[in-house]
Amino acid sequence: ADAIMSAHALASSAATTLTGVEAHEEKIVANKCRRLVSLVAYQLELALLSQQKNDDDDDDNDSSPNNLWNIFVLDTVGQLMRTISSSPQSLRGRTAIAYLSSLAACGGQETLRTCLDASISPLSSMLDDTETKDEEQLTAAIYGLGALVSSCRVSMETASERGVHIHPHPLQPFGGKLLQALLNILEGNLEISTRIASVRALESVLLTIPSSILSQDEMVMVQHVLSILASGVTVRRAFPSIPSSVDESIGKKVEDTEWKSACSRTIGSILGRSLHVANKNDEATCVVDDNAVIRQYVEKTIFPDILSSTSCPSSDTNAEDSETVRQDWMALAFACRTSKNVSERMISELVTSLAKSLKAEAINKTTTDPSSNPVESDNNNDSVLLRAQRLSLVLRKGGSYVCEAFHILEAPQKTLMDIIKYMCLIFTDDEEEDTGKRSIEKGATPNTPSPIKRGVLQVGLSQLMLPAQRDRGRASVEKTITRDYNILSYILPAFRKSIPTKQRDSLIQFTSQVLPPLSEVDEVKLCVALPLLAAALGSSANASNDVSNDLSVNESLATMTPYLVEYALSPAYDNQARSAAVSCLFSIIFHYQPSRSECLAQTIMKENLAPVLSATATSLHAAKDATTVETALTSFSDALDVFAIVASAAACRGLSSSKTADMAVRFLLGLGLDGTSTILGIPVSVVGDSSKLMNANRISIIVASAFGSLLSVENGGPFWRQRMSSLSLPSILEACNNSASSSASYPAPPLGPLLAVCHIVCCVPPTAMTKETLSSLCNIIIRGLVSSNETSEYNVGDNTSTCVQTNLLAAILKLQSSSPEMISPLASVLIPNMLVLCGGATGGMSEENVPFQLMALQCLMNVTALPNVRHILQANKELVSSLLATTIDHPSQLIRHSAVHVRNAWCVLE
Repeated sequence: ADAIMSAHALASSAATTLTGVEAHEEKIVANKCRRLVSLVAYQLELALLSQQKNDDDDDDNDSSPNNLWNIFVLDTVGQLMRTISSSPQSLRGRTAIAYLSSLAACGGQETLRTCLDASISPLSSMLDDTETKDEEQLTAAIYGLGALVSSCRVSMETASERGVHIHPHPLQPFGGKLLQALLNILEGNLEISTRIASVRALESVLLTIPSSILSQDEMVMVQHVLSILASGVTVRRAFPSIPSSVDESIGKKVEDTEWKSACSRTIGSILGRSLHVANKNDEATCVVDDNAVIRQYVEKTIFPDILSSTSCPSSDTNAEDSETVRQDWMALAFACRTSKNVSERMISELVTSLAKSLKAEAINKTTTDPSSNPVESDNNNDSVLLRAQRLSLVLRKGGSYVCEAFHILEAPQKTLMDIIKYMCLIFTDDEEEDTGKRSIEKGATPNTPSPIKRGVLQVGLSQLMLPAQRDRGRASVEKTITRDYNILSYILPAFRKSIPTKQRDSLIQFTSQVLPPLSEVDEVKLCVALPLLAAALGSSANASNDVSNDLSVNESLATMTPYLVEYALSPAYDNQARSAAVSCLFSIIFHYQPSRSECLAQTIMKENLAPVLSATATSLHAAKDATTVETALTSFSDALDVFAIVASAAACRGLSSSKTADMAVRFLLGLGLDGTSTILGIPVSVVGDSSKLMNANRISIIVASAFGSLLSVENGGPFWRQRMSSLSLPSILEACNNSASSSASYPAPPLGPLLAVCHIVCCVPPTAMTKETLSSLCNIIIRGLVSSNETSEYNVGDNTSTCVQTNLLAAILKLQSSSPEMISPLASVLIPNMLVLCGGATGGMSEENVPFQLMALQCLMNVTALPNVRHILQANKELVSSLLATTIDHPSQLIRHSAVHVRNAWCVLE
């Protein structure tokens, strides 16, 4: 007993004074001590019970179970209580409380009663005279009571699992008095930290004590406590169940964030416990689930008020970080953590509320369902997003049941498909101009948005409209899409785990019906459906190693791929939806390829992508002015990016698709190195009259970017990148080495191969390459860095030259962290060039290049940690310090702060 207590005390003390890994290790030791003491105490009690059952009176023996239990438990409890009674707020006192709670949680009835009888009364007496007590001591005593009551619940649950029913309840002598004492603290004129402690202790008490040990007056007290806790999380407005006297009792401290957080956790746990529909094997064990009056009060009063509050706008709501202030939303999330059926009910309520709000906004009228809560019926401009934010937080913070509950919703409940249907409704105002005129006549400003009298569904291209009407219709479509993307960002967290096959199939069916889009309505539907489908396909695939067994689903997805490619390549559609279409393509090729003789990726390349690449390359040759050149370059870039993603999916899939990936890499290499290449018999050439195109470098960047997109996909096994780099490096190194014959000290590598080297360094693990290869890559990158600073070799105009330097810096940063021994010999060249890029050597004070200036400063910082460069650092110390002094006056705060840190690091070098 003494050994474990000493070890626990030392570990707990060290955990509070140390930091980082050492503190974590000490916490592990303390936790193991507490688990050990619980185990030993329970085993000794079992031996004691066995002795009593056999009437074995052998107490004179020092090794008898009775004497051993007295030494390990009874004497230890007395020793601990002497420390706790004198100073519970001290480190020794808090450590003693934790040790005592571990003893109480062992699962043995005798040990539990001994711990509670010895500790509850002394700690409760500290709560009697709050005016003369030190509040720190008072707070420690409250936390101690909460810990002991929680240990009582754990011990009783453990005993119940072992088939032992403890009667009478160990807290029977203390339940009512403990509840009254904590309520007095809650309503008293004390520091907010003390009242927060009482809230957390009340959570333990209300979830532990049964109603059978409480009187009628004490049951009323429970309802009063629940009202106070609910008032701590609800938006400040009058609710029928929360009298104003409750708000006044809390005072102005009620708005404190920590107070709200404590109340949300407590009331959320109570909500979940009370709303839980018990199974036949579940046993009601506490006042919030074993008493019909309390359950009804929570069900009919507390829960509706909190739910109403969650849909009300709050002056504290921050759309970017709303969970920090909307603790009423957190209360629902804590309730969902309790059980599966609570999560199902809560998610159903939130989805129904969002669907109704979307429908009301779409038809532009207020919900008037008399059965709905009056607050839930409020319809305002922020109503939809507010409800979407609420649902999102519950999906992210509500535990392990909420995502499943979201996806298994079925009619007559509102489901995800109902939300999608309402999101796809487009409405416009045929009377917008007249309404605006009337508003101005009544004194409104011309910019005041006019109310929409009735929703009119657009039929898109089939509707004949005048140009002004068509413009207004298009504006409504774009407004709807923008609103839908905001909502989607809140729904997508539901797809972070595996989703049911039925939900995935519903999304596939919905999407396939509107591909290709034939109207503006179809366009809106795809903007909603494609991001969800991309998430669903990825989620289902990540949860299973074999998702390609359903042939009908695979064939359905395969028939969608040509339309997805067409949609992704069309600049007329929204960029985010086009990106989602490409994500769908990747998942289909990687995970859902049907069993057929020909590779799906190869089919897509041959029938959909190669002809487009050839056509856009030809249009580059035919371009005669800057506008058409820019249009052709954009189309070529889009097609090549989609090509790269399809190739990466083939590479990740492996098997028969590996040959397709190899063919795609060779095509990109030929296009980047020679300007002309062939894919599946279709020639693609970007070589032409440079005086007409004047964009040879931009084409090199586009091709290299596609190559980087292929390598940077975070899927597949560990070897496919190694395969791609082994296939491409010989040609790339040869092209770079051929340019090294120049008389310059650092001859400039060709732009395309240089950028390809940067992508390989950033994406391929250094362990997949030999030291000789890494050394060659380092030299090429340094040559490119010097050339980019000293010449206009890579200047492509329109500030796009920063793309080259950004890629170079990213590769250097990767080498500094993964292969410092390779970059160290080049430090003397690296340092002056970093000074040029960060603006120190040129006095550059522009805010346009802040991103790569930050990267340059990071490179300068990392140089100080490279091995075997001390003499180089000393030789450049004064130069770096003096030039960075000018950067400290940079207009960007980020640059100023970073320059100070880097300069300090260099100034203290020895």
